[in-house]
Amino acid sequence: MPVPWLERCARRLELPPMPRVVVDDLGEALPLAFGDSRYCANTLVPGSAPLEISFCETQPHALRVDFEPFFRGLTPAQRRRHSAAIATRWIAELRPRDVDYEKPLASLCNLCLGPSARFGAYLGATLDHHGLAEVKIYSEWTSGLPDALPGRLSTIANIALDTIPGLTPHFASFSFNRHDSDPRLYFFCRDEVPLLAMQRVLKAAGLSHRLAELAYLLTSFTGINAILPAAACVLSFREVAGVIDCKLEILTRTLPEGSRAVAVSVQQALTQRPKLRAAMQHWWQALGARSEWPREFNAVGFRLSSTHDAQFAAYLSPEQTAEP
Repeated sequence: MPVPWLERCARRLELPPMPRVVVDDLGEALPLAFGDSRYCANTLVPGSAPLEISFCETQPHALRVDFEPFFRGLTPAQRRRHSAAIATRWIAELRPRDVDYEKPLASLCNLCLGPSARFGAYLGATLDHHGLAEVKIYSEWTSGLPDALPGRLSTIANIALDTIPGLTPHFASFSFNRHDSDPRLYFFCRDEVPLLAMQRVLKAAGLSHRLAELAYLLTSFTGINAILPAAACVLSFREVAGVIDCKLEILTRTLPEGSRAVAVSVQQALTQRPKLRAAMQHWWQALGARSEWPREFNAVGFRLSSTHDAQFAAYLSPEQTAEP
């Protein structure tokens, strides 16, 4: 079952017990056992339980979870309302004396879903050695910009849509940590995208000097060269304290090489970064994995910042540990 498995992972990572409200809501949102065929039609991880865990270079000892509340027959709008209700309870646990989250939550829930909407919304959480560290809600986004965005982020979004071929709005999120609330806008790369097509938006974000580093990482970690494959990439931007960061995530199952080839490439690339490789292996073993290294990833990502080197992240399904 998903919740007992997550609780075991938290113990192996030497984290505090998950808050009761998180355990209860996860139990209601993910009520079926791993492998139950009724999960297969979900839109977050089709064919698997609607739960994804991730390793992040900046939080190597954290338990990071994304999940789609699973209630059969919900419309996208209804799922978004359920997600917002869960987010409200979790944010109250994270920041009990703060009500500043109401405006950004309302902003997300007022986004027009449109007739092509598929999932409506899903949720994320991070648990670290101090307990619940972050709550995140993602809303599907098809047109128009959310309210309450920093002005510079709106500018970046418009430049991206104007200059990158085949780029479409995907979803918007608000991340609530112990002190701040940060919006992020995600775009789906529907067509092939030459890396050079990202030059103008990266320049506007103050990140043009990171393009060569991104090209190197894509080649060494995924085998992608100068052109991003169609329907395989998600590009996103966030503004924190006036600074823009950019994240590029590669959906490995859509690549011609397949997700297993990417897992091999990641393992080989990390031989050049032994501390990061050791941290990821420790995290992987904390999931109860029976293999030395993940056999496949759902996605891998790289976050670009003007102030430090690119940071790596990897996303996978619990079933891939072989001990759900």
